Amino acid sequence: MTNLRHSKLTTSAFYLHASIYLILLLLVLKFNSFYFSLDKEDGLDKEDGLVELVGAFSLFITSLVLFKSARDVSKKKGKKNYHFIMFTLMGALFFWAAGEEISWGQHILGTVTPDWLAKINGQQETNLHNINKKFFDRWLERFTVLLAVITAIQHFRGKEYFAKFRLPEYPLNLALLLIPIYRKLQEFNHDVWHWCFIICWGYPVMAIMKKDYKMLRLSVIFAITFFSVIYVHHNFFHMFGGVSNFYHEVREMIFSLLTVFYAIQLNKDMDEY
Repeated sequence: MTNLRHSKLTTSAFYLHASIYLILLLLVLKFNSFYFSLDKEDGLDKEDGLVELVGAFSLFITSLVLFKSARDVSKKKGKKNYHFIMFTLMGALFFWAAGEEISWGQHILGTVTPDWLAKINGQQETNLHNINKKFFDRWLERFTVLLAVITAIQHFRGKEYFAKFRLPEYPLNLALLLIPIYRKLQEFNHDVWHWCFIICWGYPVMAIMKKDYKMLRLSVIFAITFFSVIYVHHNFFHMFGGVSNFYHEVREMIFSLLTVFYAIQLNKDMDEY
C-alpha cells in the first residue's frame, strides 16, 4: 500500500479545524452569551460579524492563490493548458463567492439593494445566493462531501490524483470530512452528510495496517472532536438558542479556511503539472 503524502501545511489545517470546533463547544457551554446572540446585535453570528468576515476573507485569499497558480502554469505551458483553464475558472468562482459572502460590501458601504433583487432575495441583500439560501447551502455541503468521499476512496486505493489534480492530502481531507458535523443534532436526519462519517473510519484502519502513527494520531483527534460535537450538540441542544443560521455560518467559514490550505497545497505542487 503506497504511503500517502502529507505536509506541515495540511496537518496545521486539520489541527486548526479541530481546535475551532472544540473552542466553540467550550464557548457554548461556558460563555454562551458570547457564542450566541438571539438578537444578532453582539453575537458571533451577527451580520458581517467575525465568522462571516473570516469566511469571506478566506475565499478571497483562495481566489488570489488560484489566480497565482494559473499565472504560474501559463508561464510554463501557455494559456491553452488544462490546468491554467481550471485554475482560472476556480479563481473566478472563489472571487465571486467572497463578494457574495459580504453582499459585495453592501453593509460596509451602505449601498441599497435594487428593488427587483430585494423582492426575490430572502434577506433583501445585494447578492444572488440569498435568493435561495437553502439551495446554495445544500449544494456547497454536497460538493464538500463529494470531494471528501472521492478523496478518501482514492487514498484507500493508494492514489493521490483525480481528473489530473492533486487531491487534498489526508490531514486536509480528515478536516473536510469533519466539516458537516457542526449542525443541529436534536434529531438525526438522513442527509448526504452522513457519508462523511461512514467513510472516515477507513483512515484509522489504514493507519493500523500501515503502522502510520501520525495518521492514527490524527484519526484519534478526529474521533475525539467528532464525538464531542455530537455529544454537546445533542445533549445541550437547548443552549444553542433554538433555530439559528449560525451552524451554516460556521461550516461555511471552516470550508473557506480549508480552501486556502488546499489552494496553497496545489500551488506548492505546481512542478507536477
